[in-house]
Amino acid sequence: MKKIDSSQEQAKVTLAPDTLVLLQGSFDKAFIILHSGMIEVLSNGENIEDLTPEDIINGSVRADVVEGEFLLGFMGMLQKDTAYSFSLRTLTECTISIRPMTYKILMRKIQTDQSFYTRLVESLVTHVASGIRLFNGHRNLWHKIALAADSLALGLDGKVSSEVSENASRLSSSLKDYSVFLKHRAKEEIHQELIPWDFNLFQGRIQSKLGLYAEQEENRIESHIDLNQFDFMKHILEKDDGAIASVISVDEASNHYIFDFLGTTITSILNANFEISKEISKLIDVLFTENGWVEQVRNRYNPGDSKLSNFLHVFSRLALGFRKDFNILSGRDILKEYESFSSLGVFKKFSTSSETVQKQSEDTSADAIPIPDRYNGLLQKIMDFAGAEPEFQKEFSSLIEDFISNPDPQTHGPRISEMFWQLYEECFMKVSGKDLKEFIPGIMLHMGVVDERLLSGGELSAIDTCYSSGLVFDDSVPVMTLPYFLEKIHKGEAEPSMNEMGDIFSYVLRVQKKLTEKEREHVYIYKDDNENRVRFELRMVAQEIQGMLFGQRKKSLPFLYSDVLKGDAQRLFLNPEKIVAIVEKYKARDYSMFSREVLVKHQLGSDFAQKEVIPYFVLYPGYGTRTLMWQEMDGGKKDTPGRLFLPAFYAENLEDSMLQQMAYFRWELQKSIAGYSWTDPVEGGMVGSYYDYISFYKKNPEISSEAKKRLADFIKKTKSDKDRFAKDYITWVVSEYDGMVRLNNAARDIFYRFAPFPTAVREELAKKPMYGNLEIKFKNRRKKELLKVKTKLIKFEKQNLPLPEDLENYLQFLKM
Repeated sequence: MKKIDSSQEQAKVTLAPDTLVLLQGSFDKAFIILHSGMIEVLSNGENIEDLTPEDIINGSVRADVVEGEFLLGFMGMLQKDTAYSFSLRTLTECTISIRPMTYKILMRKIQTDQSFYTRLVESLVTHVASGIRLFNGHRNLWHKIALAADSLALGLDGKVSSEVSENASRLSSSLKDYSVFLKHRAKEEIHQELIPWDFNLFQGRIQSKLGLYAEQEENRIESHIDLNQFDFMKHILEKDDGAIASVISVDEASNHYIFDFLGTTITSILNANFEISKEISKLIDVLFTENGWVEQVRNRYNPGDSKLSNFLHVFSRLALGFRKDFNILSGRDILKEYESFSSLGVFKKFSTSSETVQKQSEDTSADAIPIPDRYNGLLQKIMDFAGAEPEFQKEFSSLIEDFISNPDPQTHGPRISEMFWQLYEECFMKVSGKDLKEFIPGIMLHMGVVDERLLSGGELSAIDTCYSSGLVFDDSVPVMTLPYFLEKIHKGEAEPSMNEMGDIFSYVLRVQKKLTEKEREHVYIYKDDNENRVRFELRMVAQEIQGMLFGQRKKSLPFLYSDVLKGDAQRLFLNPEKIVAIVEKYKARDYSMFSREVLVKHQLGSDFAQKEVIPYFVLYPGYGTRTLMWQEMDGGKKDTPGRLFLPAFYAENLEDSMLQQMAYFRWELQKSIAGYSWTDPVEGGMVGSYYDYISFYKKNPEISSEAKKRLADFIKKTKSDKDRFAKDYITWVVSEYDGMVRLNNAARDIFYRFAPFPTAVREELAKKPMYGNLEIKFKNRRKKELLKVKTKLIKFEKQNLPLPEDLENYLQFLKM
């Protein structure tokens, strides 16, 4: 690994990936500015005195990632004679400047330069906020992995031995010994006899009753830093320029205190993240090393063992989720490091016990099935969990009672919905960072079940089975129930959605600053933190979305009740894997479905390339008759994921609805990428060409007279160009993909160029005259584009540089 000399002044130098900028333990005091690229902050904890530089880096864990224009390095200067408590290493190609500087010079510049002071405090506060998000992300990841490990131990077949180790633990005991230890505790403490390979163990109810996660529950960020003081520091930035100037010019002691506090806080967070990261790595080793717990359980499997198959199926879905989280937080991929992880792939196609419930629903009247015990008194349990005020509990309970007597959504609908979302928000804030599938309040958060009296025993049993299945798929296509999406916002992995007016969260923050004191008294003032991002998503987006998904806003309610569940609840439930299967089916036909043109910056300059960014598919609690393509990206950021919203329980044709929404996504994405030029047949790309085709079809010589008559009738029957495009796009990927001629020549030309099928399909279609010429033109265009990328590749090879990942992906895209 190459290391630069941070003791020498350098201006805008370009560094290759995997370059060490600073080493933990060094005393080179320098002010570093990151101009572009991405750098990771690494920590090896506090005890590094006897370690070599290689040992320090090899034993480090990722404590933060920063990118774009950012101030670095100064944390070491803030603590005078103390060595750096972190290392800095480039993740991508970076441009940085280095200016050696002593603590004294730094403080003098702070006193005299208000702009510099503000930027410095902003960077420090951002570092702390980022560290807090990372810490909370680590806690959540630890819980997922510990839950997976404990479920393996609790589900292990075999009798409970009388010889029980009192000190058994996940990290120090064998799977068998730990299993005996947990089963003995379950029997003695909560009087629970466990069923071998019961996939319901992954819900975490037994683990919670045994208090297996109490230690990490107490390991909160407040035990490492002073959050109240940090909030005070954040408020400094909200002061007007005159107030800030008066503080920094007059009170030098305050400046010393502020920077000393923030520097110390960052070090504390780095150490906290190091400790929990090490704990996570040890858990990963326990599960996935050779002859680890996963391999031991996998070796017990034999074909035909459906119980263990389904148990491992649920485990594999959980493992896929924490694999991605682990990769984001640590930069490491479990799949590449551990062979046993890939062995789980064979269990992805197994399903849980849906056949049992289906048979039960056929053999038994739904009304005759008793209500499952854990649903009794559900509403009160949820309100108690939320810590709802007595007045709230009294009013909401009364409204639900009235609704049970007279289930008319329009009578008390608006107030019930308002209070439901208040309760939802409080419950999510309490459960965030913990087990999102804990039954209370999870059954409300994910499914929209709020009171067992609103549903029959059969409906609750079916819903219970749906709840025990996987509610998130975050691998090839990100599909998840609303709480998992909110968790991404809470962890800083996703931005809030835009509201119904098209406003994004950052815009709302800017508008708030211009409000008068009187105006601020009548509105909720959002803070620039992740908790308020979640509140924005729930208050300004979710409540509107739920009504739209239902289909009739005046009759919509966000919770489930028997009158809306017209049919088998399990059949209506949109298991994430159903959605993934549909998306992957049509993405295999139109491989450019989620691609967009972005600017790729690299060591030799910059280039435009197609990049795939798959949107989030979010399942809302409750029932609905509509699906929504809500947004194609975050604000104006072209490489960010969009949003498609669906109800968790849906009675319409899912595949038809999904196809339409993906067609809408295609249209809106291309419009946004093209900007003001979207109607131009050249600059507007696919939508520009389609707009031109519809607008001027009467003069188009490629369209026959008969086809023009059909097109005129088609235009009359459809509302907008967007709807026309969607219908033609669906015809393209459904009918024309199978060789059935349905589009006219002009429309086919557009889709063949901008939404091409894979090579094998095109070559087969090209045997027909009407496709042959289109394929020749397509190949000629691709050759030109490939030549540009290959020319760039030669330049990288000459300088012995790897081709940037985005360009490598673009190269493969052009070969498809």
